[in-house]
Amino acid sequence: MSFKCQICKTPQPARTKPHKVVTETRDMQYVNLDVNGNAKISVGFETVREVNMCEKCWIKRFNGYDSIRS
Repeated sequence: MSFKCQICKTPQPARTKPHKVVTETRDMQYVNLDVNGNAKISVGFETVREVNMCEKCWIKRFNGYDSIRS
């Protein structure tokens, strides 16, 4: 068994790679110091929750479109 789909709960065949999908993020503020020691705030986000999907569930959710792989 390679992994178990977290959507349909079906075990996947060996060597099957999951589609990792971010389902929840949060906004974050980071404080950075420049070379003079002055604080600079930058805004970003962090991944809170990520799920492993099988091919079938991924196709159902995204209709086969993945901007990262295309």
